[in-house]
Amino acid sequence: ISLIEKETMVSFEMDGDHFLKKGNKASEFSFYYQSIMGRGKIEVLEIEDEKSHGLEKIMEHYTQSIDWDFDHETLEATSVLKLSVTELSAKANKRPTEN
Repeated sequence: ISLIEKETMVSFEMDGDHFLKKGNKASEFSFYYQSIMGRGKIEVLEIEDEKSHGLEKIMEHYTQSIDWDFDHETLEATSVLKLSVTELSAKANKRPTEN
């Protein structure tokens, strides 16, 4: 959090869908993946309504439910960060679909 107060421009990277591609010799091995990278501006949310909205979106993503309440004490104790993306790129070495 202290670094965000000094510099709000950040880079990020996420990857997934990992799978080892095996080969008959070492040079034939590879890795399937998907990745996304970018830059943006990050900020620490301070207003309770904004923090609550951010936490609701996270909970909706992981639970597919939108009915969440956060009490004042929880919001006070929780840091919520907002990333506004300004640059984005993606790359994949996708695993072939099996028939």
